[in-house]
Amino acid sequence: MPAVWPYEFANALAVLERRKLLTAALADEIVRHAAKLIVRIDAPPAPAATLLALARRHGLSAYDAAYLELAQRLGIPLAAKDSPLSAAASRLGLLGA
Repeated sequence: MPAVWPYEFANALAVLERRKLLTAALADEIVRHAAKLIVRIDAPPAPAATLLALARRHGLSAYDAAYLELAQRLGIPLAAKDSPLSAAASRLGLLGA
């Protein structure tokens, strides 16, 4: 996972809580379960210039560009539901099932 993943994960839970789509107790439970997963954070992170170039080229946020850059560098498929990110991954032959 790109180095930004823990922040995005926590932010997604915070947003769902704020929108009353998730209780604090359930968010805490999700965090506890996620902590048991083996998640490898890519370090060091991709250079900002690389992420900016990908973001510009594919119309992505820098956060989404981080996921695209990592999949591209490692030559692995990317699972994405986000339209711009999945479109970019598809163009590069990186879109997973």
